Amino acid sequence: MQEKGIRRDPSFFDRSQNDVITADEMKAVDLNCHYLGIDPSVLMENAGAAVASEILSEAASLKCGGSFSENGYDRDRIRVLLFAGRGNNGGDAFVAARHLSSVPGIDVSVIAPERPLIRTEEAGRNDDLLKFCPVSVVRCDADRETISSLLSAADIIVDGILGTGIRGKARGAEREMISLILEERRKRPDVRIISIDIPSGMPSGAGGDVCPPEGSCIISADTTVTFHKMKTFLKTPQAARYAGKVVVSGIGILPAAETFTGPGHLRLLHARRSSDHKGCSGSVLVIGGGPYTGAPFLAASAALRSGADVVRVLTPETAAGIIASFSPDLIVTALPSGKDHLCPDDVPFILPSVRSADSVIIGPGLGNHPETIEAVSGILPFCRKAVIDADALRPEIFSGISRSGETRPQMILTPHSGEFARLAAMLPAPNDTASNGTETNDTVSNNAAANDTEKIRLLAAKTGAVILKKGAVDTISDGGRIRFNSTGNPGMNVGGTGDILSGIAGALLASNDAFEAAACAAFINGSAGDLASAVKGPVFTATDVLAEIPAVFRKYFRKRREQKDSVHRAFTAWEANQ
Repeated sequence: MQEKGIRRDPSFFDRSQNDVITADEMKAVDLNCHYLGIDPSVLMENAGAAVASEILSEAASLKCGGSFSENGYDRDRIRVLLFAGRGNNGGDAFVAARHLSSVPGIDVSVIAPERPLIRTEEAGRNDDLLKFCPVSVVRCDADRETISSLLSAADIIVDGILGTGIRGKARGAEREMISLILEERRKRPDVRIISIDIPSGMPSGAGGDVCPPEGSCIISADTTVTFHKMKTFLKTPQAARYAGKVVVSGIGILPAAETFTGPGHLRLLHARRSSDHKGCSGSVLVIGGGPYTGAPFLAASAALRSGADVVRVLTPETAAGIIASFSPDLIVTALPSGKDHLCPDDVPFILPSVRSADSVIIGPGLGNHPETIEAVSGILPFCRKAVIDADALRPEIFSGISRSGETRPQMILTPHSGEFARLAAMLPAPNDTASNGTETNDTVSNNAAANDTEKIRLLAAKTGAVILKKGAVDTISDGGRIRFNSTGNPGMNVGGTGDILSGIAGALLASNDAFEAAACAAFINGSAGDLASAVKGPVFTATDVLAEIPAVFRKYFRKRREQKDSVHRAFTAWEANQ
């Protein structure tokens, strides 16, 4: 993230509201750390060292009260057997083995996959380093008698086979390794088992809940060493019988990797699959234009470039022909009233399209005619998901939603500072009690940045919308969660970049959670602006930003997919030969 956007102010970092994190969120944070400048091998080194420390604690307890010193343990040697998988869990196990190999009184062995099957560069590098250590490395394709004899001799078994990426049951070689450990546990109930991050075979689940499929093969650990924060799935009742005692170890995660949006958060978004058909990535409806024709065009075009399958524009008749002439990719329909602005007479014609759209973008280029605001208030209650921007950002639109019997839509509001000030008039005076009886402005920090952030959170809570306040540092809140975005540059003060932001947000909202859609839209929009600045210099136009949106997606998605496909091909070939 760029230095220009991050002030050295605690209010930008002390926003981690939870002491737990889901598996998918943890992956996002790992990737964001890399983006910020921490090499993944550093985090792996810290994780492996934390595992080694826990192993030494277990070893000390096995010595019947004996203690560890520089000369080793006070009696017999401790035999540690680590099982390493093909991913970063295996890499953590390799690091732990290397740390343990220099400790007197500890004999270290590792069961590892064949080198070509190790998935990540960092794990492979740490596997290679073991050749310089007094560690016995046995490959998974060794005869089972060799592995069984190591198991039967082990005092401590370390499970680094599978991590949080598993969905469903363990399969293939991993399932066999888990079965061997479980068989040893049945023979020797008192053997110590330590799992790295998660007991292998336990599905972590996208939402963090654990519901092991019937017939699952899952390690039952005495201790699980997890990293950075407690994982949500490890707090569930189902997990308790597998995870044992859970130790949470810090590994040097940067606070900004959570509080600022980064490429890792983009990985949480819906991704197109080869089995998808038209419509799976969402249909977006743009309601805009009239006084202005460029704004709805930019919003609709940004939605297309951000993954929406179908984008329709409903606009006053006077603007329809002009907008349609900009691009053949857009489906443009003129409103039937014939007026030069959106009006209540158009609402019955609009509602069927609103109900069928996955998300609606309303506001770009609409103007501020009183009839237009009345029409917006009549449309919003019937939206399932809506991005509200520009001229539609007015306090009076929320009264229509409150009176409606329809389900309140998921909303993203994208105000700049002036529009936010207009909306913030809905909040109580600083010393008043908030309308829900639970929030007061007495808790607001005296720090100006923290005060602004708190106002954004309070407005999000009051409106039930996600607020994306644009600025040098964008602030995103859903009333509970808060995240910032620092991509972008002063050249984006040019007109039209806010319309592009609303288009990106509308496309992402069609198939994603509103908070993540808003935060990622801010990152993508700012990143496209940074690419435009790199090409054009400090002065560029909104269409220059629009042209760079595909490059942002290409930069942060393509490499990972190609790498995953190559690993899949290697594993498939290996499985075929077994």
